Amino acid sequence: MRYHFIIDLGSPDVRRQMEEQKGFAERYFRGMEEGEAILLGTKPGLASGLRQGHAKEAVAAVLEDDGAETILKALESLVCPEDLYLFSGEESNAALAVRLGVRTGGSASNGVHGILAGADQKLAVKRMMYANHMEAVCDPGEPPFFFTMAKGSDRAELTGGPFYIQRETYTPSAADHILSETYWTGEEANGLKDSPVVVAAGRGIGGPGGMDILRNLAEALGGTVGASRPVVMNAWAPMEELLGVSGMFVQPEICITAGASGAAAFSAGIEKSRWITAVNKDKEAPIMKMADVAIAEDYEPFVKALERLIREEE
Repeated sequence: MRYHFIIDLGSPDVRRQMEEQKGFAERYFRGMEEGEAILLGTKPGLASGLRQGHAKEAVAAVLEDDGAETILKALESLVCPEDLYLFSGEESNAALAVRLGVRTGGSASNGVHGILAGADQKLAVKRMMYANHMEAVCDPGEPPFFFTMAKGSDRAELTGGPFYIQRETYTPSAADHILSETYWTGEEANGLKDSPVVVAAGRGIGGPGGMDILRNLAEALGGTVGASRPVVMNAWAPMEELLGVSGMFVQPEICITAGASGAAAFSAGIEKSRWITAVNKDKEAPIMKMADVAIAEDYEPFVKALERLIREEE
């Protein structure tokens, strides 16, 4: 069995995809033969612009459009029936993986955060279930395997040179049932996913005025803000800033939480932060147990004092 990476060259964060896939492969694919990566894009020669890759060889699959049917048609022609294919964790990839599994007679597993291989080389996948309260070890089924990684997977630095492109294929549009399309491109929340500093708001900030206080601190620190689900549901912050199982998984150098209790769904979104400082009046809140520094007081005076000190040093 070989493993293959599938990369969307049209993604604005293609480097993050490759870093996460490389980290996953280094941890779980040792001893498995590396296959060629599949690079998806709508422009010929787009892959040549990549200065670094995470596989030695690749196939560039040029698509007439980036519709799901066209992508599936391209991938079906490239799939080897005994191999494993790894997507990054975007929701759109989850749908592609499942549909490919059905069309090729294989299997799909989404949100995979680990792989186990028995003495007989039979694979098992590890996934979090029930809002990240339980880890499940599952039989992935029969090959070919199509896996998407869990959001926020560990990254590995890209150290190699560019891909060696074995060949370039072309797939015409397969969406002949679509008469016209219009796309509206949404921007990620001010670079939240890749921000080195995240200031995360919980219900305890009390209202939209609290978000203004946290935004000022984030600006002083050169970071961005995120929010728990109650904050977003109360319209104190936009959906694009949602952290956790229903939103974004981040891995900043520093994460400061204010007024967040630490519910499991929220904590999953920040648990890979290198350093967590939690500010909450309730010293028994779950967030305090996962923090590197826990401050049991009202967030507002602390945040304002910290912002003032930072700006004075500037």
